[in-house]
Amino acid sequence: MKTMAKKQIITFDEFTREQLISSLKKYALKELDLDLGNFPAQFLFDFIVEEFGHHFYNQALNDTHEWLAERFAYLNEDLFILSKEKINKTK
Repeated sequence: MKTMAKKQIITFDEFTREQLISSLKKYALKELDLDLGNFPAQFLFDFIVEEFGHHFYNQALNDTHEWLAERFAYLNEDLFILSKEKINKTK
């Protein structure tokens, strides 16, 4: 019986994934004096994405929601300014 791979909440194209893993390896070497090989760095990267990715994703959504709410409030004000009243013609 085949098992289906679990879909990650955040996915990266291969080029971006390789760049991020390379950054993780450089950080580990510089800050932790830890020379990670390719496989350990990939496993660590996958762990970080799986464990923390949804927090980053949800925070980005919350930030976007707040920004959009503010923008729509301004848009609502702008639309109100454009509203027209009936012009009463007096003779």
